Amino acid sequence: MFICACWSAKSPTFGLRVPILRNYDDKLLIIEMTTVTPPYLLDFASAWLDRPPDFPQEVIDEWHDRLRESFGDRFPDIINVLETLANDAGVYMLDIHPHNVKFEKDIL
Repeated sequence: MFICACWSAKSPTFGLRVPILRNYDDKLLIIEMTTVTPPYLLDFASAWLDRPPDFPQEVIDEWHDRLRESFGDRFPDIINVLETLANDAGVYMLDIHPHNVKFEKDIL
């Protein structure tokens, strides 16, 4: 999560806030992190670090179809965010949906 905070600071064009890891306890299996308000990108629990998962192309195509359906006109922005996150921070986010990403223009 600290890596993601650095990514956010380096990528002001997206302006998405991400939680910052403050503290953790391995024995208790707990973390302390900041809260964020929109615009944001949340939920890195299923993210892969340093290298992408090795999925067959058909699985990736189906995932893109689901993202296109979920995000509509925002699909190119979502792909751009995912690619930037992967390239700049080595974080491969798989569980992205309209409830865990909100852009500045989407705020009412």
